Amino acid sequence: MKLNDSNLFRQQALINGEWLDANNGEVIDVTNPANGDKLGSVPKMGADETRAAIDAANRALPAWRALTAKERANILRNWFNLMMEHQDDLARLMTLEQGNHWPKRKVKSATPPLLLSGLPKKANAFMATPFPVIRPINA
Repeated sequence: MKLNDSNLFRQQALINGEWLDANNGEVIDVTNPANGDKLGSVPKMGADETRAAIDAANRALPAWRALTAKERANILRNWFNLMMEHQDDLARLMTLEQGNHWPKRKVKSATPPLLLSGLPKKANAFMATPFPVIRPINA
């Protein structure tokens, strides 16, 4: 598989900012469903790794909550910019992993970035919109 940026093809899991293998070393093969070719593998994470990921997310949540809507929107804008910068590689990866036709996948891979592109402009308006509570979620 030829990518413009080989760093986009990771065969590890990102937990707490670190790329990790499964504690037990096991992997799951990733294949192209169209032809059965092996593309790579991903770590077969278990309960310990799942707990570590949940704990890391819980530790990160207060800092995320402390950000303003504009700061969050800027982070999402940066993500959008990165996806657009690497859209050919992302489309190629998705095409191989899902066995789709290349032009169709390229169009679909642009959809999430396009949805994100309007968020920074709407962040302040969204935060100013009141949302009435009809009934508690846990009722």
